[in-house]
Formats: sequence, C-alpha cells, structure tokens
Amino acid sequence: MRIVQLASDWKWTGPAEPMLVLMQALRDRGHEVELACPAPPPDANRSLWAEALARDLGPHRQVAAERRALAA
Repeated sequence: MRIVQLASDWKWTGPAEPMLVLMQALRDRGHEVELACPAPPPDANRSLWAEALARDLGPHRQVAAERRALAA
C-alpha cells in the first residue's frame, strides 16, 4: 500500500512524534510511506522536517504553509 502522511505545519509538536513512529511501523510492515510537510523557516530550532530526515523518513514532498483560508 502507498501512503502519504500529510502534515500542515513544520513545527515539532506533541502529535509529531507518534506520527513518525506510526510511519516507521507501517514501513516495517512493508508499506510505502512518504511524508509531505512544509519546510521550516531558516531560524527554526527543531522541526518535523529535521526529525523525519534524522529517522530516514523523508520528507519526500514539500507543501506550502498557508495560514489563511483560500477563497473558492
């Protein structure tokens, strides 16, 4: 199965750790799992992006970080 884990924020938050643990568990079961998240700003101390790279979990795709509703 191919899975894309989408995160809307670059920050390393409480839910980020279990998300990466789940991604690794799914990979261990043979699934193809990719992470898509925004890149952190240059001055970020700790980020989802860096933690995922350190665990060899990506990210493989970058998404734009939007903080406003988009008009239809």
